[in-house]
Amino acid sequence: MSKAFSGLDSWSRGIRIIVNNLQRDIKVDAETQEDMRKYMKQSITSEEEEKFKDQKKVINKISVYKTPLIGESSEILYHAYVILECNNGKYISMEKRTTGIDMQVSYCRDDVVVNFDGEKRVEVIPEEICFDTSEIEVNDFLEFFIDKKIYDIPYDLAKGKHCKEFAKRIFDYFANKQRYNY
Repeated sequence: MSKAFSGLDSWSRGIRIIVNNLQRDIKVDAETQEDMRKYMKQSITSEEEEKFKDQKKVINKISVYKTPLIGESSEILYHAYVILECNNGKYISMEKRTTGIDMQVSYCRDDVVVNFDGEKRVEVIPEEICFDTSEIEVNDFLEFFIDKKIYDIPYDLAKGKHCKEFAKRIFDYFANKQRYNY
C-alpha cells in the first residue's frame, strides 16, 4: 500500500476549525496542547452567549452520520462523522479525513450535517446511523480529545485508523448507552 493511499504523506497534526461557515481553513498546528484546548473552547463556547453565561455547556445528543463514498448508498464504503448537539444551541461536527481532523461549529444543524466547509457534502442526504443522549460537558469532551491525542493519530486505512474508527472512538466514549459498530 502506498503512503499516499494510507494518508501518511498529507496528515496534518492539529485540527482545522470552521465556525458558522465564515472562517475557513483555520489551521491549529498546536505545538502545545494548551493552545489547542484554548482555541477549540473559544470556537465552541463563545463569550457573547449571555443567556448561557452561568450554565454549563453540555453535549445533549451525539450522533454518527454517513455519506456514501461511491454512488448513492453503500453499507460498507461510506464516510462517517460525529455530530454533537449542545445545550447552547450549537452543533459541532468532528470528522477524520485523510488530511487531518476537521471540526465545524454552527448554530445551524445543516451547516455541519449536510454541508462541509459551506458546500453540500454529497447529492444524497447524509444518514444518521447511530445516536444517543449524552450528558458530557464540553470541557470534558475537549479534555478527552486533547489528552488522548486523538488529533495526532494519522489516517491509515491499512491499520484501521480511519473515519469510522474515529467516529466509534468518540461516540462510544460519550454516548450514554448505545455503541457504534461499523
